[in-house]
Amino acid sequence: QEAQIDWEKFRSYGLPATLRNKCFYEGAGCEDCQHTGYRGREALVARLPVDERIAAEILRGGSAGELRRLAAKSGYRELKEIALQKALAGRTSLEEAVCETFTG
Repeated sequence: QEAQIDWEKFRSYGLPATLRNKCFYEGAGCEDCQHTGYRGREALVARLPVDERIAAEILRGGSAGELRRLAAKSGYRELKEIALQKALAGRTSLEEAVCETFTG
């Protein structure tokens, strides 16, 4: 079902303002899920393929900022971005995505 989002609750997490006009969903709950609204498990995985540039930067002892920049250029997505995409797709709730990946 469509979720009613309390945006004040999520303000401290620094969510992108563009999310406010998006539709999020939450499970209604039933006997099978013990009224949690969840069924099964959904993996949340961020994978960083280490290419030559990233490997060289690691060996050089590069900064976390530089590694992040190189990772982004190679298509790496952070867990919070992946979690938000799953929430937008209705695979999990916004609350679960935020609680598991954002720090407030």
